[in-house]
Amino acid sequence: MRLCSLVLHSLVLTLALALAGCGSDGATARGDGGCYGADAAAMCNGTEGPQAACVALPDHTVIADPAQKASVTSPAYQQEVRRFYGAADGLPSKGVRALVATSEPLLWAGTMGGLASIDPTADAPTFAAAAGEAGTRPVTALAPDPEDATGHDLLVGFADGVGHLHSGVLEDVVAITSGDVTAVALDDTTTYVGSASGLWVIQGGVAGLETTITTPVRAVLVEGAGTVLVATATGLLRGHHGAFAPVTGLPSDDVRALARDGATVLAGTAAGLATIAGGAVTGTVRGGPGALPFEDVTALDVPDDQVIGFARGAAGAPWESGALPWHLYLGPRWLPTDHVNAVATTRQRRYFATDEGLAEIRRIPMTLAAKAAGYETVAESRHLRMDGFVTTDSVLVDANDPAAGVLPRGDEDNDGLWTQMHIAAECFGYAATGDEALYQHARRSLTNMFLEMDVPAAGNPAIDGFVARSLIRDDEPDLWAQKVANESSRWKGPVTYQGRQYLWKNDTSSDEIDGHFFGYGIYYDLCAKDEAERAEIRSHVARLADYIVASCFYLLDEDGEPTSWGKWGPTYVNEDMLAQFGARGLNAAQILSHLRVAYHVTGDARYQQAYEYLIEVHGYAENVRLAHDYMKKVSINHSDDELLNLAYYPLLRYEPDPARRAIWAEAAALSYDSDRWGLRGDRNPLWAFIYAYALGAGSGVETALADAARTLREFPLDLRQHLVDNTGRMDFTVHGDLDRFDDKQFTETPPYDEKGVAIFNSNPYCVVQGGNSQVEVTPSHWLLAYYFGLYHGFLQE
Repeated sequence: MRLCSLVLHSLVLTLALALAGCGSDGATARGDGGCYGADAAAMCNGTEGPQAACVALPDHTVIADPAQKASVTSPAYQQEVRRFYGAADGLPSKGVRALVATSEPLLWAGTMGGLASIDPTADAPTFAAAAGEAGTRPVTALAPDPEDATGHDLLVGFADGVGHLHSGVLEDVVAITSGDVTAVALDDTTTYVGSASGLWVIQGGVAGLETTITTPVRAVLVEGAGTVLVATATGLLRGHHGAFAPVTGLPSDDVRALARDGATVLAGTAAGLATIAGGAVTGTVRGGPGALPFEDVTALDVPDDQVIGFARGAAGAPWESGALPWHLYLGPRWLPTDHVNAVATTRQRRYFATDEGLAEIRRIPMTLAAKAAGYETVAESRHLRMDGFVTTDSVLVDANDPAAGVLPRGDEDNDGLWTQMHIAAECFGYAATGDEALYQHARRSLTNMFLEMDVPAAGNPAIDGFVARSLIRDDEPDLWAQKVANESSRWKGPVTYQGRQYLWKNDTSSDEIDGHFFGYGIYYDLCAKDEAERAEIRSHVARLADYIVASCFYLLDEDGEPTSWGKWGPTYVNEDMLAQFGARGLNAAQILSHLRVAYHVTGDARYQQAYEYLIEVHGYAENVRLAHDYMKKVSINHSDDELLNLAYYPLLRYEPDPARRAIWAEAAALSYDSDRWGLRGDRNPLWAFIYAYALGAGSGVETALADAARTLREFPLDLRQHLVDNTGRMDFTVHGDLDRFDDKQFTETPPYDEKGVAIFNSNPYCVVQGGNSQVEVTPSHWLLAYYFGLYHGFLQE
């Protein structure tokens, strides 16, 4: 039908008359005097007067899900977790210098305070006393006894000697007069001892210095009967007592570590790895894309898989095929400190010895559903403020124990955006799983979203429909005092509402509005259980939409001027110079998306008219089509990528016109697949699922879904903002351009468990990320992506 009937004409006339007044109050600031009343005739080819617009009134209940959908299956997988051992956990000392994995599941650790044995299945390591002593002698080197099948016998090197541990008793101790023992190895009746003064050979209980090797020794390995490899700072030597020759062709003569790999030997040097067979180098592995992340090797172990220690970090061969050649462990998420002294593996566990403790990394069976359940617990226990606001960052009481709780949470400028994204996550989850707890979570947080609108209106009815940037309540005394004392802040109030006092923040960003419309629409569709709940949503959506439309598509603050970023009017979007470098596409997509939600929720024809006006008169559809290109002209703002995707989804979901939806799908595809900073490289699961929602199926969608599932799996369970400094990493290329904060970034996104944890508005290419292990990031963004994919059928478990 057409909006030309008397009944609907009156609705249009009422709105147009109200909008015609936009040119007076605040017109200079807005620049859109008269709004769209005077231009309305253009929409009907001049057949109607200037205060009416003839537009088709589509069915506002239409939901335009894609007709065909690709999907990806993510079965149970192995999730990496870590545990640190230190003096408080039973180690004789936190300084760990040597490791040996013998019979499973036994691990021996040589520390600066003595020797410890670790059963990985036990709660704590057990101390192994040496010769009945208190065990305080520093242990600097360890080697297994090749003739022992129990794993309880080994060679132990101390700073000034070496002995044989047999059934828990240290026997056959031989002094090394020069001290500084660095390596030990056993070959039948001969014991080899590396030290700072060279190689010592022990036979018949008598130690003698090998006169041909008098430089510091780093590692010793028995290659075969009568043949020994000796690693030094000036080369790798091969031979036997009295006759050694250098091994040539190494990446560097500065050799630090040796390990047996089947029939070959692996040598770790200052410039990478070398494989050696029969005394000849058969291959080398250097740093670079598709190769080592670092070259400065300090330790090696090669039982079932290769594990490497570096001067900064550690790496292991991939657990599964199809992954990067090496999995990097760097920073306090994985290591007590980055310099690795020794490595070992046993029973699907990897151990890394450092001067600050021992790291154990193991894999536990996991499903994405189980991961989501764990993240829900984290969000509920540590990321809620004022009964429902979701805080992106919480400060832990104890950086080493998240379960100890958090300090009082502070407000955030985009409290509404983060909370509405969490509401959307819980509603997708509720719709996909039927879990009543998820509905309750969403409902509780929705109350805070209503408060963001109701509190400012209670203090100033003239701004009814305005959304506060944030709120604090009178039961948050520290925050309250902080805001009141800050005279330069933009906090207003106090306002009394429903028996409580609030302060509210003005200068609300477009981020907030993006979040509100996104969350409200999803709650209305998936969580609202009855007409009373739907009426609440309709009321708040209408008040917000009316406030923006009546102000000529601006969000006016209490002073009658637009907020810093709440600008969607045609003059700003199409003519403002700065808008041409981002906002022209983003803000056009936002306002059209908001109007789509408003029309879908309320069925009010005024929002459809405004929607048509911006498209037909001011070319907003074309702006949206090229939104990605506008945004990437000058700087790359990943926060804007988030806002654009949150706008894409309602546009796609509620668009009844297939031709229009095709434009929005084209825009989403450009954002994801563009040659200039397209989002595909982010491997962001939410962007991938929204891209899939736009296109439905196809090879590009299938690849995106596989990337999404990979990222969901890669996300660490530990959400603390540990510093991850990938500076100098060689397996990823540093981009020629700095990011918008003048920080270095890679050309590709590293695995998500090899970089700092951050929410989805951050730069996934950052070389350095994180920095405060006492701060924990909310899992809401992961939950939103996971439940979105699950609800829409793109993700199967």
